[in-house]
Amino acid sequence: MKHFHNFFDHLVKCWITFWFSEMSAYPMALFRLLFGCYLLVYFLGGLNHISLFYSNIGVYCPMLIPDVAPSPAAAVILYSITVVLIMALIAGYRVRIVGPLVLIFYFYHFCLNIWVRACSFDRLIVMALIILCLAPSDQVLSVTARKRETATEPTVSAWPAKLLALHICLFYLSTGLYKLLSPDWHTGEILKGVMSSLYSSDLSFAVVSLKLPSFLYDIMAASVIVFELLCPIGFLIRDLSIKLAFFQTTIQLRRVQYYFFLGGILFHTGIWLFMQIPQFFICPVFYVLFMPASDIRHLVRRVEELFSQGVTRLQSPSQVA
Repeated sequence: MKHFHNFFDHLVKCWITFWFSEMSAYPMALFRLLFGCYLLVYFLGGLNHISLFYSNIGVYCPMLIPDVAPSPAAAVILYSITVVLIMALIAGYRVRIVGPLVLIFYFYHFCLNIWVRACSFDRLIVMALIILCLAPSDQVLSVTARKRETATEPTVSAWPAKLLALHICLFYLSTGLYKLLSPDWHTGEILKGVMSSLYSSDLSFAVVSLKLPSFLYDIMAASVIVFELLCPIGFLIRDLSIKLAFFQTTIQLRRVQYYFFLGGILFHTGIWLFMQIPQFFICPVFYVLFMPASDIRHLVRRVEELFSQGVTRLQSPSQVA
C-alpha cells in the first residue's frame, strides 16, 4: 500500500509539474502575435463583402441570435471595431481586456454568418481566443512589455502553451486516424477527385490534366496519412540519435522538429494552392509553442537586426542628400 501511495504521489507531482511549471513567456507571446496576424488576414478577406454577409440587405444566416442583422453602416462599424481590436491584440495592448472583446466580436460575426461555412480551422480560432483570454501573453513582444522592461526574463505558467500544443497534436492525430480508418483514403482516387472538384484551383486542374499514374496519387494519399500520424511525435523531438548496429555508427539528426514544421508549412501550402483553402495556415501558427525559448529569442533578435538594417538603409540616402 505504501508503494502505491508513493507511486500516486509521484504521478500527482508529475501532473502538476507538467501543467503548472513556469516557462519562458516567449512562446505564448509569439503565438499571440502570429495568431493575431492570421486573424487579421482572415477578417480582411471579407472586407469587400461586409454588407453581403453581415447587414440586413445581404444574405445572412444567424445562429443562436435573433433573425436580425444591422444596417450596412452599423455592420461596417462593428466590422471595423473587430479589426482594430485584432490589431491591438497583435501589438499586445491591454490583452486582458482586448482578448475577451476579440472573442465576443468574433463570436458575433460567427453566429451571424461565418458558422455556415465553418470548418475545423474555426474551432482552432475559438480555442486559441479562449486561451488568450485566460493566459498572460503580453509579458514580452508587446507594447505593454516595452513600458516595463526588466533585467530578468518574465515567465508564465506552462498550462496555456501546453494545452494549445496538445490541441494541435490531437488535431493532426485525429485527422490522420480518420484517413487511416476510412476506405476512401486507401487509394489516391480521393485526391484526384478533390483536385478536380468545384473547390479546386486552376493549378489543380492543370495537374489532373497531366494524367499522372494512379500510384503517384496513392503515394500522396499515404504520405498525408503518415505525416499527420507522425506530427504529434515529430513536433516534440529536438535531436535524434540513430545507432546502426551493423555499421557500428550513429546518425545524429538535429532539430528534427523543424523538419516537421517545414513539412507542415508545405502541406498547408499545397492545400492552399490546390484547394484554395488558405485558412488552414492557422496550424503552423501553433508550431511556435513547441519551439525552445532560446530559438525564439534568437529569431526575434535576428528580425530586429534586419529591421534596423533596413531602416538604416532607408535613412542613408536622405542623410547623404
